[in-house]
Amino acid sequence: MKKYIIYLLIFINVNIVFPQDFFNDRNVDLNKALDFYDRSIYDFASIFSSNALRILLGNTDILNTRWVELDVFSLAQLDNQYLRLLRNTIYARHGYIFNSQELISYFNRFDWYTPKFNNVDELLTNIDRMHIQMIQAFEKKNENLPNIIWNNSIGFWHDSPVVAADYSSRFIIHPNNRLEYCFSNMTNFPIGISLNGNYSIRGNVLVYSVTEIYIEMNNSVLARYPWGYSWENNTGNKLTLDKPIIYKIHVSNIEFYDWNNQTYETITIGGMRFFKISN
Repeated sequence: MKKYIIYLLIFINVNIVFPQDFFNDRNVDLNKALDFYDRSIYDFASIFSSNALRILLGNTDILNTRWVELDVFSLAQLDNQYLRLLRNTIYARHGYIFNSQELISYFNRFDWYTPKFNNVDELLTNIDRMHIQMIQAFEKKNENLPNIIWNNSIGFWHDSPVVAADYSSRFIIHPNNRLEYCFSNMTNFPIGISLNGNYSIRGNVLVYSVTEIYIEMNNSVLARYPWGYSWENNTGNKLTLDKPIIYKIHVSNIEFYDWNNQTYETITIGGMRFFKISN
């Protein structure tokens, strides 16, 4: 964890040395731009810290947002004991009455927990259900099963079959077991560009060894467009890690999915479906 903190401090130091360039456009709405920027830093930092851990410590306000605040990297940091607690936190927030003494003792420590319902299924939101599905996928990780077969895996995998004005979250699987995760370009100001490293398959587990982190904003300037804000003149920064960050993520076989009269190859990584867009 100390290593992660050091990397984040390096990231923050790299990115605050731009006061003369950041607001070169006089038409920029300063407060709005800073709000987008602050949220971008939070989103990027959560990959290396853990929103899941914050929730386990009682900060369930994270789950109130309409944005999905649990991601494969946050969940990959937990073992099954903590994944179970995290999954049941979603039910506890709606006042579910638990039978397990372990869960009762755990949630009774939080002021926000008020047990009053034997069934909360109708109270679960779509985001709740998505989070539960993601957590359950991680709970099914098993490196001792026969290895998942990824025939024809090399290519560009996007988290939806539609690529509109810009890309969302995506994995790019290269030859020689190299794997690149690219951050979404469609939220806030993009701070993180991508993670790069190698992968292996053990059972139904994708073992992702991240050795490089690419971030925006080296000599960047802020520009405003009709659809929002963006960086210009950015040459990027790369952090090379002395010791890789290892993520273990549940993964499925390649499957086929019909959408809008077209058949896509899909893989499910950490409970999220990714569509093959190109080789």
